[in-house]
Amino acid sequence: MEKGILEILHFRKRFLLEKEPAHGFGFLHRIHAVFMSPLIFLLVYVYTPLFLHNYLLPLTYLFGQLLLGFASGLDYRLRDPTAKNWVYKPLMGLLTLVVIPWLLFPALWTYKKNRWLTR
Repeated sequence: MEKGILEILHFRKRFLLEKEPAHGFGFLHRIHAVFMSPLIFLLVYVYTPLFLHNYLLPLTYLFGQLLLGFASGLDYRLRDPTAKNWVYKPLMGLLTLVVIPWLLFPALWTYKKNRWLTR
């Protein structure tokens, strides 16, 4: 996912920013989120408790992520009443919070390679 975002940034940025400004804004927001997410994770879960001795912020951030995941799962459930796996959305949000930010680094290291590391 992250490598695809990097390729879009490189090859499609001019089109998105000049021809489709509304999509360009969303695109820039996504790029900002991709590059800032490892820093935000470290600040919230490492720097704040260890150096600022604030243990409430990581718990609040974690609770907020769970709440967003639950709201997203509930939205999915309301749109599709037959859905059964909507209750796992908060867990997926936590997995995304912990795993996805760190995929940026292998994506940057292998950007010039012409493969996707799937074989």
